[in-house]
Amino acid sequence: MSGYLSFAKPQAEHVEEVDFTQQVEEIATVEIKDQGIGMTPQEIERLGTPCYSMKRSGTGLGLMVSYRIIESFHGKIKVVSKKGKGTQFFIRLPVEKGPVLA
Repeated sequence: MSGYLSFAKPQAEHVEEVDFTQQVEEIATVEIKDQGIGMTPQEIERLGTPCYSMKRSGTGLGLMVSYRIIESFHGKIKVVSKKGKGTQFFIRLPVEKGPVLA
């Protein structure tokens, strides 16, 4: 199954693509790609830590909570970024078979 997710993104003006795929090994992958300012390896390393933000008005809590939620579902986050070129987040979550909720 593959498709695109559509959602409101008021603070993500550089997001160009969000893709969702479910792979054979029953792992759902969400890919979020932007053409923003990018990050250094040191900045990527600090993502998800309390009170770390690259935004002037940021609290550093949004990504921390997101990382904890994904980890609580036994998921993984991979970040690929190049300063001045943009960033890609790959979020992988295990999928259980069961009834489809409407």
